[in-house]
Amino acid sequence: MRFVTERRFSAAGGLAIVLSLWALGAALREPAKAWGDAPEYLLMAESLAAHASPDLRDEDVRAVTRQFLDFGVPFPPGGKLIGYYEARDGRRYSYHFWAYSALTLPARAALAPFRVNPLKAPQVTNALLLGAALLALGLALPAAPAVRALAVALLFFSPAGWFVSWAHPEVMSTALLVLALVASARDRHGLAVGLAAAAALQNPQLMLAAGALWALGVAAAPAADRLRAAMRLALPGAVFAAHPIFYLWKYGTPSIVAHEATSLAKISGARALGLLFDLSLGLLPYVPGLLLLGLGLWARALWRRGPARELLTGAAFFAILLINTLQWNYNHGSSGPSRYVVWMLPLLLFAAVSDTPSRARIAALALASIVQAGVFFSRGTFAAPYDSLHHSPVARFVLERWPALYAPDYEIFIKRTLHTEGSTQGPYIYRGADGRCRKVLASRVMAAEVRAACGQVPAGTEGFFSTPSTQPDREWRYLDY
Repeated sequence: MRFVTERRFSAAGGLAIVLSLWALGAALREPAKAWGDAPEYLLMAESLAAHASPDLRDEDVRAVTRQFLDFGVPFPPGGKLIGYYEARDGRRYSYHFWAYSALTLPARAALAPFRVNPLKAPQVTNALLLGAALLALGLALPAAPAVRALAVALLFFSPAGWFVSWAHPEVMSTALLVLALVASARDRHGLAVGLAAAAALQNPQLMLAAGALWALGVAAAPAADRLRAAMRLALPGAVFAAHPIFYLWKYGTPSIVAHEATSLAKISGARALGLLFDLSLGLLPYVPGLLLLGLGLWARALWRRGPARELLTGAAFFAILLINTLQWNYNHGSSGPSRYVVWMLPLLLFAAVSDTPSRARIAALALASIVQAGVFFSRGTFAAPYDSLHHSPVARFVLERWPALYAPDYEIFIKRTLHTEGSTQGPYIYRGADGRCRKVLASRVMAAEVRAACGQVPAGTEGFFSTPSTQPDREWRYLDY
């Protein structure tokens, strides 16, 4: 396929170029932020630049601390550095892999002659990666011109944009997965597997997406050649091996994150659905049209038993979604939805633009992009806030009027109601704008505290407080006023 064959075709590419330049300008303008796990990624970049190794040294901390003084931001946040562990060789390494930090070094070198603070390098890297993904959609996606343009808009106005100014790998994984899916759509299966595996270096769950693209490549090969195709296409995926090999070498375990921050006891279908539909941390308030359209098309593909591309990418999406609930910290630092679903968005996007869309589908994509643009601008575009300790505007709207309709995971309600990562003993009370209790999370022994704070308990809940229970999961409940 030739890239530019008609005027309409170049419009999508032009849109991608304009939006890419916008993202790059925002990355250069926005100050560096030490949000989320940024301290580890910034320190690893400093370590790699200073001594070609990701091990943390005291001079690395001093250097990054000095750089943050230019922005008037204390570093480390809260005065405490976390996320590093002593290895068998006595050195300290982050439990986050260093591939993203290494990827920021070319931008760091390019900015140095202009005396730009090196902490800007991750932001510039993020913008360039997002631009590459936008250009791939606008110029290389095998789809109708209108679909290419809408795909560009849907990616740009997605929550991925809110992470451009973060020193975090969300944009990296998102962009590489977009490039992988475009390559797969163009039957470049080896390239697709390699790009998806590279995306998984920072978010290993994405190896499931790489596996789905590998299966598509094997299925596309002639029947007599599938065994050789399977082995040939597995080779690009070996790039991911750098992650577990490094931690096996240094710690004797393939993943410190899996060892320290996850548990099989945490896996939950309800929490997986929350990553999609929760009014604060789910995708629904931020990309409602894309989410519902993608889920609907996957359901249709399942009902009709095909096509294979939709079935495999859909299966990968839901498997990744479930694995994401293994994290101990369900309500982690983020901007908008959980950052664990940000880099899953390309799978939804490609479900929405697959096949040859009808006029109705194109209209739905256009409406979805308009809604996303509205959300994107309402949150300050690339200057969106760090708001994982606050209920979203949609959640607040529902809690004020119909509190019984929103019953999130307890961790979400507690942290976003208290506006802190810590916790008190409860009860946890959400008050409306008038100061009155609207929703309360309380245990059976807190009747007196609830009455003291709210004046009464809701009708029909007296029995909850008066009946003892030996079932821990029934010791707490929501009270709606």
